[in-house]
Amino acid sequence: MVADETNSRGPTEALSILWQRKTLIGAVVAGSTALAVMALQVITPRYTAEALIALNTRASASEQLLTTKPNVAAPPLAAVMVSTEINILESRNLAGQVVDALALDRDPEFNSRLEPLPLPPWLATAWRSIQGEDDGRKDDHTLTVDAVIKRLKVKSDADSFVIRLTFESEEPRKAALIANAFTDLYVRSQRETKLAEMQLATDWITKQITQLQQDLLKETGAAVQLRQKYKISPVDVREKGVLASQQLVTLTGELAIVERERAEAEASLSQARRVIKAGGATTSLTFAEESPFLQEMRREEAKILGRMAELSVGYREDSPAMDALRGQLSTLRAQIDHEVGAQVERMANKAAQAKAREDVLKARIERIQNRTTQSDEAMTEIEQREKLVEAKNQMLESFLARYAELTNRAEVQEPDARIASRATAPAKPSSPRPLLFLGVAFAGSSALSVTLAFLLERFRTGFRSTRQVREELGLATLAILPDTSKVTPKAAPADYLVDRPESVYAEAVRSGQIAITNARDGKGKATLITSTVPGEGKTAFAVSLGRSLALAERKVVLVDCDLRRPAVARQLAAYEIPGLSDYLRQQSSLEEILRHDSRSGLDFVASGSRTGEPQRLLEDNGLPKLFERLFERYDMVLVDTPPTMVAFDAALLAPYVDFSLYVVEWDKTPKRAVEAGIEHLRSFAIPVGGVVMTKVDLDRQRQYSDYVDFCFRSSDYYGN
Repeated sequence: MVADETNSRGPTEALSILWQRKTLIGAVVAGSTALAVMALQVITPRYTAEALIALNTRASASEQLLTTKPNVAAPPLAAVMVSTEINILESRNLAGQVVDALALDRDPEFNSRLEPLPLPPWLATAWRSIQGEDDGRKDDHTLTVDAVIKRLKVKSDADSFVIRLTFESEEPRKAALIANAFTDLYVRSQRETKLAEMQLATDWITKQITQLQQDLLKETGAAVQLRQKYKISPVDVREKGVLASQQLVTLTGELAIVERERAEAEASLSQARRVIKAGGATTSLTFAEESPFLQEMRREEAKILGRMAELSVGYREDSPAMDALRGQLSTLRAQIDHEVGAQVERMANKAAQAKAREDVLKARIERIQNRTTQSDEAMTEIEQREKLVEAKNQMLESFLARYAELTNRAEVQEPDARIASRATAPAKPSSPRPLLFLGVAFAGSSALSVTLAFLLERFRTGFRSTRQVREELGLATLAILPDTSKVTPKAAPADYLVDRPESVYAEAVRSGQIAITNARDGKGKATLITSTVPGEGKTAFAVSLGRSLALAERKVVLVDCDLRRPAVARQLAAYEIPGLSDYLRQQSSLEEILRHDSRSGLDFVASGSRTGEPQRLLEDNGLPKLFERLFERYDMVLVDTPPTMVAFDAALLAPYVDFSLYVVEWDKTPKRAVEAGIEHLRSFAIPVGGVVMTKVDLDRQRQYSDYVDFCFRSSDYYGN
């Protein structure tokens, strides 16, 4: 049988693996389903009752009454608020109230300590502790609350303010009773909470009213005392304040005018003094332009200067006329200087008068301000008292109105939640659901069995197909030998080949014989047959191949070179001695060690006498001569050697062989060991012609080889 040259089959290979493991998958699925059916008979059914609670979408009355902002709209419900109410429904406090109201701590369903067990008391307690149903540190009430909370489920839809409360029990009526108890106690607690809030608000408002009344009496008395102290009424204080304010406005205006006049006078005086001190012309001064006398004097001065200029043309400087003019000019200038001095003196007096008027006005303003300060302080203090009294009056009126409204609403106060739908006793159990339970068991066991099948397949270490041999070893599979132990457990494979020449095994050996002959391609030396470890069927194949060649009238000899564990003679029902070891010790001749198998015509050489030094014998000089004589007599020499991972004897035979067959037990021999054995042969230059797979389970092997799927199926061609 030649190697399978097809590629991986993809999804078909996965289906093949599942088909191969169908027994395991069926057993796991059947067992799990059977256990699920048994569990359905044992598990106590439970019933689930559901109640609906609707949350109100308005703010509490106490919040509206206590707020200081008018017309405050109620805040919308948020997801956080809904989650808060769900947490309240799931709280241990509410569960404890339900347990107390229904006396559930005396119910064996929820108090595990009351549930009878067919065990001694101490063993029953230990069992409950192991199951987590009992804790010696908890009392009956706490254990019951824990059990009730486990049966309770509270949830809400994302787009709704309706809370769904479900409770699970072994009895339908009990489930509905407990679910309704949760909703009733929750709504009652809401109402009680609202009433408590209203009472707190009422107490607070009453306290505030009393305090405001006391403060109002105190502030009113203080205001009266202030009026008596200053002996004025608020009207008088306000009138005096208005008059003082008018006077201050008038005086402030006059002061501004006087300050401006003083500033102008001082500026003009300062300018005149600087000009006079610097000896400059006084014509640039303001008063010079405004004084008619000075203007007239300046004109006379100009006339005299003009005449002096005219006379200077015809007269000498010391002439009497020029002296007279100079005398007049000097007199005139003395008068101008005297007038300028008088004007400067008047300017100084004007500035002093302005400064004096300014001081008088400032003094009058300061006196008025001092007089009005006391009136202002009195007015301010009295007004503050009056405003405080007015504010407290308003607060008192507001609190009185709130108190009246709160008192009226206290009797009709409603909770923030209401029962939208009460729970009713369910007609069918909620768990377990037979179809769902069996479906989950079937699906889970199927997934588990399939996973297990692939895991087992994944961790198989042996070769299972010719494709694996080709891809991982780079070698062809020259023969695939079926496992004959299932058909004839007591008969050796080589005898089965002779007894049933039309069998599948015989045909497989003949197919391998043709493939081996073609692979040798005229090689003239011996063919070495070895394996990785003992027990792979190496010798059985060697004998079967030798017999098949002999039956085909080929001149073939089989030499048992396994001096450690000889098996060829035993397979052929012959004696071991004399044999190869006797020949190498020169105790027997070639003719004496050559045997003949009468059933097939195969010549063979047995291992011979036992020896403790097999390697030394194989290194003997007589071995080359033996093979030389065998090559002369036979067309093919088959050499059976020890496994490569057990002994290194095959390496000693390298000079005499030109072809080797590597026997691998199907789906058993580890791949890494096979790779190491083949590498061992190649390291000694022993060519490996191909692989022979032995002990193949054809039914299972069809899952891995496309070729075998079509082999050995027709009973018309094969006897077995």
